[in-house]
Amino acid sequence: MLRPTQHSAHGHGPENPKAENTKGEEWLFPHRRNPHMPMTTIQKDHEEALKDAKLESRFRLYDLRHTFGSRSAMAGVDLATLKELMGHSNISITMRYVHPTPEHKQEALRSGAVQRRTGVRDA
Repeated sequence: MLRPTQHSAHGHGPENPKAENTKGEEWLFPHRRNPHMPMTTIQKDHEEALKDAKLESRFRLYDLRHTFGSRSAMAGVDLATLKELMGHSNISITMRYVHPTPEHKQEALRSGAVQRRTGVRDA
């Protein structure tokens, strides 16, 4: 979950994203027209970056959630923890985001992890 957060030298946590910054601190993601306010959306900036980079494919910011979910699961993060990290209400939603690569599945079979956990041998 990306939340507007205020960058603070004092280590303060997230503050009210609608409140004007009067403490002289800088927003980690400032609003483009008023740097004393947090950024409220990054869609326009994202589209501008795609245009500037002359990317052919349409990369959506939302794709990063799938990448995060898949790579975290393949790195060994358990689904219950991943569910919490992604802010999902139940694991079935988290499962929609986890897409192991063919190489990762083959490695799981080669390593014997599936056999040890299930007692089933690769045919």
